[in-house]
Amino acid sequence: MAKRAWSHDNIVKLIVMYEGTHMLWDCRSNEYKNRDQKNAALKEMGEVFNCTNEEVLRKIHNVRNQVRINFTRTTKNKEEKSDRAGGEEKNKWQYFNAMKFVVPTMMAKSTSNLV
Repeated sequence: MAKRAWSHDNIVKLIVMYEGTHMLWDCRSNEYKNRDQKNAALKEMGEVFNCTNEEVLRKIHNVRNQVRINFTRTTKNKEEKSDRAGGEEKNKWQYFNAMKFVVPTMMAKSTSNLV
């Protein structure tokens, strides 16, 4: 089966739905470890976008990876430019601000791996 081409509007809609479904991304949520609820949420999202659960999960994975890459790049650039004046580094990826809600959970995972 061919991979789905996601339009800008569908990506934005997916991000909004993903943010509203805490059990998929918030490890502090009680439902986070409940596979049945997570699978049901993914199935519902798949029905909205007329695709499989796996395709929704693949797109979420790709978007999360972009957030991580762009956050790391922006953080690194801030550290390198800390001696220079000129304001805050702006992230150029168009969905970064919409996906900022996952950054704390990514940071929590990377910190817990150090312990």
